[in-house]
Amino acid sequence: MAALLAPVGLLCGLLRGPISAIGVSPWGPEDPWRNGDLIGGWWLWWAFSEERAGRAAFEGLAYPDGVEALLGVVPNPLDVWLLSWLGPPTATLWNLNQLGQASLNLIAAGLLARAAGASPLASAAACALLAASPATLHELAGGRPATLIVWPGLLSLALLLRGGLAAGALAGLFAALQGVAYAWHGLALCLIGLPLVRDRRALALGVLVGALAITPYAVTLAEHMSALPMDRPAAGYTSAPIAGLFGLPDVPPRVRLHPLLLVGGLFGAVTGAWRAGFAATIALILALGPGLTWAYGEPFVSGPFAWLTYWVEPLRRMHHPARLLSFAAPLLAVCLALGLDRLGRLRPLALSFAVLAAGLNHQAMREVVAWGASPAPPYAERALPEGPAVDVLGMTQRVALSLQPAHRRPLMEPLWFRRPADDKVAQEVERLALGERPAAWLWDALRARGIKTVIVWPRFGEPDDAARWVEEALGPPVQEGVWAL
Repeated sequence: MAALLAPVGLLCGLLRGPISAIGVSPWGPEDPWRNGDLIGGWWLWWAFSEERAGRAAFEGLAYPDGVEALLGVVPNPLDVWLLSWLGPPTATLWNLNQLGQASLNLIAAGLLARAAGASPLASAAACALLAASPATLHELAGGRPATLIVWPGLLSLALLLRGGLAAGALAGLFAALQGVAYAWHGLALCLIGLPLVRDRRALALGVLVGALAITPYAVTLAEHMSALPMDRPAAGYTSAPIAGLFGLPDVPPRVRLHPLLLVGGLFGAVTGAWRAGFAATIALILALGPGLTWAYGEPFVSGPFAWLTYWVEPLRRMHHPARLLSFAAPLLAVCLALGLDRLGRLRPLALSFAVLAAGLNHQAMREVVAWGASPAPPYAERALPEGPAVDVLGMTQRVALSLQPAHRRPLMEPLWFRRPADDKVAQEVERLALGERPAAWLWDALRARGIKTVIVWPRFGEPDDAARWVEEALGPPVQEGVWAL
């Protein structure tokens, strides 16, 4: 137990800066209140807590229609739905959840190393390097705590390694949970886990149990996703650059592994840990995306993932392959742990060196997570007149959602850009947000929708063109940046 928890303690030590401001503002991007991913998750947590308290939050978005087919927009809302039982989001709850999920990932990686046959001390040393790898916090740094969750998948792999029918059934349940947490992680797990299978009967039972467990969610998800267009960005939107695998400063910290993790993992793989090495290779190939790059820039060659996206077109929707580093890094740690156990007399020295090297990577870990930003989004203290509103400049980057938990007014903004392509009114509002004069009929159309208030609050230093056009049409504002229709 001490060996499993020691890397968690190291992680807390490496993150002492963010932990010192755990109750100030959400960890993650430099400016959390201008990050659409973080704002969307924050709003959804708030909306679930509102619905649980008997207040209809989902009807107050995409006014007057309300939010429908939630899974078509947010296919993995399980974590925030569970967290909403604690009440509305706060900075402390948000950050403790992320720290807790990252800690569970480390513990699951330690259990995976133990299941592969590594000793407790070797597992702890290897997971120390894992804890000191900024790439394991890639999703935290991007404001997406839902996709930070990989411990169910790692536990599924550990159970597959142990073998036995009971372990196989549990492996299937954990794999299904991983699929619900993030569907693409669940699919990737099916490929990554194949080299680790030792008991085919356990695998067969796990596949059956996992398929039965995830079927209701998968059917519902397919129904909701079928209505979405497939013209999403191609895979490779955020692929892992090769320089990051060696921990080089050519790339941002969020895609860097600890320099010794890949080297040590390769050593372990060639000295006998071929199963974990094979699984890690699959995860790395997926993480590198369809176009291989040294650092961020033009790809110099196509990768195997490009072939997958060519033959299986829906995989093009997985446009953040770098997320698979969350599986590749723990598997490299497993290889490293098994390699450390084969060093004989050099083993104590190697264990000490690994732990020391992990502790020395504190600067990169401190840079990967931003903290201590403003406790509340801009304009959260402003009161609004009663009735539905359109937040003109908030229609970009989803920042309008950050203010609804404060002012509680229904908004014309839909959830995460999912507006009908034929919504002419929304198109005119977007033109207005860009500083262009809108069509003269816009104001009557907004009134016909029941909108009572027009808001023009600049969050990104936008020019005052939009405010000028609104004032020309509606006269003086009732307060700064707020007009009555």
